[in-house]
Amino acid sequence: TTQAKSSLFNVSIPTKHSAETSVSPASSGNRSRAARPASALAGPAGTPNEYQINEANAEAVLVQELNSLSIQERQRVYEDVHGIADKKQETSEFIESCCAQVQREIRKIKQRPAYYKATFLRPNAFTSKDFVVHFLRAEDYIPKRAARRIVDYFEFKLSLFGLGRLCKTITLDDLDDDDLRYLRTGRVQLLGKDRTGRPVVVAFSRKRAVYKEIETVARAYWYLFEVGMEYPDATKHGLVLMMYDAGVVTDCQHEAELFRQYKDIGFLRIGAKFMACHPLALTAAHFCFDNPSLAAPMYAVQHIIGRRGRVRYRSHSGSITECMY
Repeated sequence: TTQAKSSLFNVSIPTKHSAETSVSPASSGNRSRAARPASALAGPAGTPNEYQINEANAEAVLVQELNSLSIQERQRVYEDVHGIADKKQETSEFIESCCAQVQREIRKIKQRPAYYKATFLRPNAFTSKDFVVHFLRAEDYIPKRAARRIVDYFEFKLSLFGLGRLCKTITLDDLDDDDLRYLRTGRVQLLGKDRTGRPVVVAFSRKRAVYKEIETVARAYWYLFEVGMEYPDATKHGLVLMMYDAGVVTDCQHEAELFRQYKDIGFLRIGAKFMACHPLALTAAHFCFDNPSLAAPMYAVQHIIGRRGRVRYRSHSGSITECMY
């Protein structure tokens, strides 16, 4: 098989697909879901299930990204990680100017079919200041990046939920049986908000969760992010993500399942696309673990959360008691 390499983590990826996959057949649950378009999430045909993360190169990339930050950016990252409220004021003139620039930047993006569909169905809703400002906040008020995030948002949402749910806020009624079953395991939860008012989402790897398609996980997270968006000024302060893996590995089978998930190329791609498009941006990420062998999943998480998340990422290694503090 030929090899392709990821520029970020120097990952060797065979271009031919193994016959064995880690994703079970489609759901046969009671809730029916309209046929979704061919997924833009899983990558081209021939993508492998698993790949190997080069830890040394991942660390080098992280160091390079941290060193590229200006003094002001370092201060902002420090405040985000430690939950210090952002004092930035948004004037109506500034936001209106940025929103107008966003619309100009969107028109420069040639491929935006899902965005066309959304604006056709609801012509004014997705060009309004109230909608666009969430994406500006997620991209530090840079119109070109906000425009790209908006276009990617609709493409990703269309792939996850289909055209019928493209223009609505996702609720529990929009999830199928497998999505709801995944949520009920408690694998991922919305804990509330921190002292800054940021929603806090926590993932517990010690809770087993069997799902039939990778998109099930993405839809569960999407629903929780939608709930988090209801907090006052949520997009202004962002979201905190915590992965709690202390006390996880209780048997070899569980450890194998955990590693299989974190090495699944489809899982990583969907996670990366999710974090790059949702308006509730990541402003702090914490990985708590007590098993040194979990370093590989830790680097996989860094791949998912992107550059913005990586510089705001902190790992905490120690016993369960130590991770609690």
